[in-house]
Amino acid sequence: TIPATVTEIGPSAFAGVSKLNSMKVKRGNKVYDSRGGCNAIIESASDRLVQACARTKIPEGVKVIGRNAFKGVEKGSVDIPSTVVEIENGAFFGSGLCGSLVIPGNVKSIGEYAFSDCSSLTSVNISKGVTSIGRAAFLSCTSLTSVTIPDSVISIGWYAFWECTSLTSITIPASVTSIGSGAFYRCDKLVEVYNLSDLSISAGSDSYGY
Repeated sequence: TIPATVTEIGPSAFAGVSKLNSMKVKRGNKVYDSRGGCNAIIESASDRLVQACARTKIPEGVKVIGRNAFKGVEKGSVDIPSTVVEIENGAFFGSGLCGSLVIPGNVKSIGEYAFSDCSSLTSVNISKGVTSIGRAAFLSCTSLTSVTIPDSVISIGWYAFWECTSLTSITIPASVTSIGSGAFYRCDKLVEVYNLSDLSISAGSDSYGY
């Protein structure tokens, strides 16, 4: 429980506390809240979720999932509400996310290392509206078999899908103008690349990440 007197919580303040399953801010705190019993710490003025735990439910109204907010948290699944516009760097790094994930279209950018090392994540549906997939965003998601990239995405960052060793097929939409080096490196089972962009992509080409 965070007392009403706390006015600042630093990034990764609860790092390594993977089994924490309850989180609450006392009423009267002028900076943070745990609205609707969400089991998370939210910066009230910015609607930014700064720290989560295993039982966190991201409430409607949250606009930003903060840096390292779910890092290392043993969270099986998550529903990201349509109010979220940004997923910051490392937001779900090394968390226990499993199964399917939908990233809503109001999100404009997926931060660097946002979902790295989510080794039980099996499918990701990125909704139309997202324009940028950050550096190493899905690095080492080794169980990932399916990724939907919409035709709103312009850039795919360096190492974005590095070592997604279960990925067999990917479609690069016509909207993509930039793919960072190593974006699909060590995707050992990736045998089908449907390239609808104007980029020249070939196996072994470090320039365009495959």
